Amino acid sequence: MSSRKRKEEKAASDQPEIKCWSNGEMIEGHKMVSSLTAGFHYSLAVWEGIRAYNGKPFRLKDHVQRLYRSAQMLEMPILFPQREVYNAILELVKQFDPELDLYIRPIAYLSNTEKDYFDKKTMNLDIYVFPIKHDSSKQVRLYTSNFRRSFPYFNMQIKIPANYWMINSAKAQFPDADGVLFLDKDGYVVESGVANLFIFKGSELITPPADGSILPGITRQTIMDEVYPTTERKITLQDIYEASGAFLCGTYTEIQRISHVDGFKIGADDFKMVDTIRNRYLEIVKGGN
Repeated sequence: MSSRKRKEEKAASDQPEIKCWSNGEMIEGHKMVSSLTAGFHYSLAVWEGIRAYNGKPFRLKDHVQRLYRSAQMLEMPILFPQREVYNAILELVKQFDPELDLYIRPIAYLSNTEKDYFDKKTMNLDIYVFPIKHDSSKQVRLYTSNFRRSFPYFNMQIKIPANYWMINSAKAQFPDADGVLFLDKDGYVVESGVANLFIFKGSELITPPADGSILPGITRQTIMDEVYPTTERKITLQDIYEASGAFLCGTYTEIQRISHVDGFKIGADDFKMVDTIRNRYLEIVKGGN
């Protein structure tokens, strides 16, 4: 076992597993919430997922802005200034060993348990931070779900719990799969459950367009802006089956190779192009950009 690994395990055991900022106050562990909370019953909630590397949250401003944009689109204004939320996240991250990779989960929700469930004055904001261990080098096997996830039936531009209800049902169709791919109403591939999709056709990198049926992910944008020139166009299942390489990307997922889709082996270059993307992306996020 390497000295760094021992240090990470010791640091994780020496600290509380999770830290939380709730409505302006730091608390230890999980916040207790009533099961009558409006956010549960009516999906009146928005959330974000953020990673911190070497003690620095990656593209924190972009994530906080998207959280507020999601809340605005649901007409659920968050009652704290963005700067206060930004600083609260930085303060939470400082409480952990900087060598630990951290996951940050802000969630804003209406908390009323009385008759007026939609009282916007009951908006709560909780921010959780905890160490994460995720092996993004794992290859994944995906299957295509028969659920259609498509705009305008789903507005994937915002991060709300209601957009993700079908993931569990879709995975139940394929219990041995690592994940699923969703199609839009016209039969084009849009994304997986919680990650964006990219494929290689030769040296050309392609991703579905941000037309309302995908979440335009921050990791996705980082790849397009800083890692590799990318073409946005609609992708068919046949495009994926014939791709020279394919991967999923997201804040939690990072860059994850796709080995099979619907039983078809994807690519013939032993992931060389995908690994080029993955290595460059990890250089960027761990460099504190």
